[in-house]
Amino acid sequence: MVCPIRVFRYELTVGFQSQLFQTRFPEEARLQHFSQEFGTVPGIVAARALVLENQAFWYAPEEHGWWSQFTRDAFYVRTEQWKADVVKRGLRVTEQAIARSRAVARADQHA
Repeated sequence: MVCPIRVFRYELTVGFQSQLFQTRFPEEARLQHFSQEFGTVPGIVAARALVLENQAFWYAPEEHGWWSQFTRDAFYVRTEQWKADVVKRGLRVTEQAIARSRAVARADQHA
């Protein structure tokens, strides 16, 4: 598999998600930002995949697409069970964050 175009522009990446969202919403929106990362493989395996893809990107661009599969597999497990588990865990953490936000808002109202 050959990646015909280099679509990744990591050198253009700056800042954090929370900073982006703060620029996209008015201050009165009282934005609360959270994210959750779902691990897939041990860190050393993910690091190896990133190194392999990076080396292919710079030194074997005609093979970059093939090597990028290692990175995809390190961060995205291609099974229905894993996908379902991620959705369940994502919904659970979202519900917990909303409940916490509501509790803080109620406490602020009574203060």
